[in-house]
Amino acid sequence: GDVTALLRYGIAAAAAGEPDRAIEAFNSLLAINPRCWECRHRIGAIYLKEWWRGDAVPELQGALALSPGNPLVLSDLGVAFAQAGRYDEAEAAFLEALRARPDFAPALDNLARLERQRGGGR
Repeated sequence: GDVTALLRYGIAAAAAGEPDRAIEAFNSLLAINPRCWECRHRIGAIYLKEWWRGDAVPELQGALALSPGNPLVLSDLGVAFAQAGRYDEAEAAFLEALRARPDFAPALDNLARLERQRGGGR
């Protein structure tokens, strides 16, 4: 029931290439603290890399609801939207991340990648 230990264990398991253990730790922590935005974000990040495990969009939307305006979550949500072919929503998420933090490199990079993917824009 130690929330800090569960979070650290989940982070370590994800870094060690053990996503099942990581997800289990994050879900255990969410059972204790349903407002753990970082848990939802980290589960969503795992789903971004390993899409067959689950849909990253609802996890990342849940993280964003718990941490509104979080540029890291917004940028990852944009990636999830782009992977799902939801390009307008992806662009909106990247732009919102940049409104929150104009110099946020992941959002800048992801927005540029999206524009290249779309063929240079509209």
